[in-house]
Amino acid sequence: MKKIVLCIVLFCVTNVLFAQYTFTLKGKVKNHKIENQFTFFTSEGSKKFPLANDGSFELKLTIPQANLFCAIRYSEERGKNITLFATDKAIIELEFDGSETKLTPNFKNTSATTQNFVQAFEKRFLMKCWGIIYGVSDMKWVTTKLDSLEKVEMAFVDSFATAQNVNKFIVETVKLKTVYENSNAKIFAYGNYWKNKKALKDSSAVPVALQPDFSKITIQNEPFLFLDEYKYFLTTYCNYKALAKNTTYTDNQSVQLQYEYAKKNFTGKVQLYLLYDIVKSAYSARNFSPEITALVKDFETVQTDPTYSTALAAIKTKWEKLAKGNPAPNFALQDSTGKTVSLADFKGKVVFLDFWASWCGPCIGEMPSAKKVKEKFKGQNVVFLYLSIDTNETLWKNAMKKHGIEGIHLLVPPKENWNHQIPVTYNVNGIPAYFLIDKEGKFAVNVAPRPSDEKLITEIEKALK
Repeated sequence: MKKIVLCIVLFCVTNVLFAQYTFTLKGKVKNHKIENQFTFFTSEGSKKFPLANDGSFELKLTIPQANLFCAIRYSEERGKNITLFATDKAIIELEFDGSETKLTPNFKNTSATTQNFVQAFEKRFLMKCWGIIYGVSDMKWVTTKLDSLEKVEMAFVDSFATAQNVNKFIVETVKLKTVYENSNAKIFAYGNYWKNKKALKDSSAVPVALQPDFSKITIQNEPFLFLDEYKYFLTTYCNYKALAKNTTYTDNQSVQLQYEYAKKNFTGKVQLYLLYDIVKSAYSARNFSPEITALVKDFETVQTDPTYSTALAAIKTKWEKLAKGNPAPNFALQDSTGKTVSLADFKGKVVFLDFWASWCGPCIGEMPSAKKVKEKFKGQNVVFLYLSIDTNETLWKNAMKKHGIEGIHLLVPPKENWNHQIPVTYNVNGIPAYFLIDKEGKFAVNVAPRPSDEKLITEIEKALK
């Protein structure tokens, strides 16, 4: 799931590639609780800021020049997020009631028109298209529904923008967010379609009418490289075009084919971003094989900004600590009964470590498959250890009960959440995230397959030997 969450989760790799914008966020929270803070999110990650005891605040914040959308969260509860559109030297002033279940910001100054437009769009659009496609393999139905949704969203954007006299650039930006997210959803749905064909052993050709159509959108769109939706589209589109759905590739082959496609079919900053993103993803998957190293060396010959190389080196250093064969960092947390449990308690057993949360759709979607895997290894030295990133203990326990999730359950302290030493040490910036730890307490697989992937059973069997 794409901390956007495809639940919503931002994939946070330190971004040293772009100049910074600085803006001011000020205002007041009514019914402020002294223990609550702001968490500020950008593509670089997150940072916490305290408020005055009376709920007033005036913050100087920075965002990457290439990512004008950001967000703040008040407290650690769901629904307490506010999306912002920030430009250099902007002053955004707002008030809201901190006791509301879902915050309704009241913007006060000249930024109000733009910010209200963004709020209206986010409330309508966010996650709608993903809700349509999740688990569906009927491409004709999906395409019809997504195109219908896009048409409705475009009409809403035009109507709202005209009535409120919204800046044309903001309007175009929001429209493109819709277009690219729609296209991302279609590519994802096409993957579901192919999984279903494979399961049915259907080898027939795919009718052209069922294939995603990108003829009406701009593929190479450098001016909008700041949009997360566009960057994600570039990644999914490259994967879609470079890899045949009826062919099985090794991890290295997959990366190499996508790299070659991006190098051949894109130019300028878009090409550089894509090439960087492809090798960065391989590094983030703890892949430091000779094949990937060769791609990195090739990238260094074509890149025009040395900060790309600096960023890749930093990622490699960060992930090498979690390489296969290295000791898995120990930790200790309380389980659902209040008992302290540590990873070291399971020395001599294989541990399948699952970072998840009650609000994460893909996490929950894997639980039925996980149940089958548990049944497969019942009575053997295999432990299923769940670490929740939930911000609410009640929701965590209710989800365990509702979905019948058997295993050992630990909760990362809600106030620290993503910033707790465990997700930080394990470089968990998005969920679900899986690790397989062998009987000696070392990483057997540091990017473990999902429970729905048949490879997981093979990897557990290897670790048991």
